[in-house]
Amino acid sequence: MGQSRKRQIGRPRSPRLPDPGDPKLRAWVIDLDPPAMHREVCARLRTRGFITLAALAEWTYAAFPGWPAAHSEMPPSLRLHLAERLTITSPSVPLGRCLVPLLPFGALVNSPPVPAAPTIDTPDQLRTRDVLSAFQRALVHEWWRTHYPDNDLLTEYERLRENFAARRTRSRTVWQHLGLSNDSRGPLLIQEKRYRLPAPQVRRRNPNPEPAEAVHLFLEANGHGNERSIRRRLTLARTARKVRAAWDRYHDWLRTTAGTWAELDQLLPSMTRGVASHSASLSSPPPQERPARGPS
Repeated sequence: MGQSRKRQIGRPRSPRLPDPGDPKLRAWVIDLDPPAMHREVCARLRTRGFITLAALAEWTYAAFPGWPAAHSEMPPSLRLHLAERLTITSPSVPLGRCLVPLLPFGALVNSPPVPAAPTIDTPDQLRTRDVLSAFQRALVHEWWRTHYPDNDLLTEYERLRENFAARRTRSRTVWQHLGLSNDSRGPLLIQEKRYRLPAPQVRRRNPNPEPAEAVHLFLEANGHGNERSIRRRLTLARTARKVRAAWDRYHDWLRTTAGTWAELDQLLPSMTRGVASHSASLSSPPPQERPARGPS
């Protein structure tokens, strides 16, 4: 028993996988113009055929979430949403003494290798394969999410900051313009929404905050986490907004630039309901058995 416990204690832990929906992994598009972005999108999709087809297969199995029933062919906006998720910068995780890329270049689209003499994978090779598979499965499901969850938080932050900045003057603080005394406990109605007030002791520690600082205190008081996490979430939401703007510009460019959609068609299969067009540029993933559905 002692030896068994020692082996369990000494077994290396699997690394914590990054979130495939992290806007930072999609931020590579922000400073590119549409032609440069198109070249890079095509290059990245070309090496990720297995994931592209797996995403379409999973999405079909889930009955096409987000696809309007009136559209027989996949809308271009959905196709680009898929491209946005599948062209993320490849993150790396530490495995042993190495950093392993989770989307290794070219490893996902090659034709099946010629059978060779059977080999036995080492524990490190098995562990690496498990980590790659886990991240790629998460990426396949990530593209269904059409709305970055902290967009609403950023919108609320900007709305409150504008409101507080308009109220603040040299002679009166934000708190005074909101009609708050040191002992006020709220709730307070701001632009038709009720807010819990920062606790009196919090306001006393911050008697004359800048408008942005006052907003952070309000968001913290209303259950959005501590100030550090709020700042981090707002930063990521700003990045996500810039990413979205870059893809919108790219979409407009594709619509007005001859031949570009045809180039993308070679790498991002078009689709009608239930039928994906398998491009010659992409190899098919191995078939996977589906669990039987229970009675509804």
